[in-house]
Amino acid sequence: MALACLPAALDLSHSTTQQPNNPTSAPLPATHHLIQEPIFVPRPGGTAEDDGWVMSLVYDADEQRTRLAILDARNLSGGC
Repeated sequence: MALACLPAALDLSHSTTQQPNNPTSAPLPATHHLIQEPIFVPRPGGTAEDDGWVMSLVYDADEQRTRLAILDARNLSGGC
């Protein structure tokens, strides 16, 4: 099963998400995924500030499984 990618912008106080190039907010899907705080891992030899990966553990309560999401920090809107 593929891991759902993190939205580009997440507003937990209003339970909405906003996708790139879309000025309107949409309600978050009713899921049972818990996302831990992401960390940045720099690419060896990288020189740009965003040259690396963003990693986070995502717990799926329905499946009782934890997955590791790894996103390219230079292209977060591109997803997984």
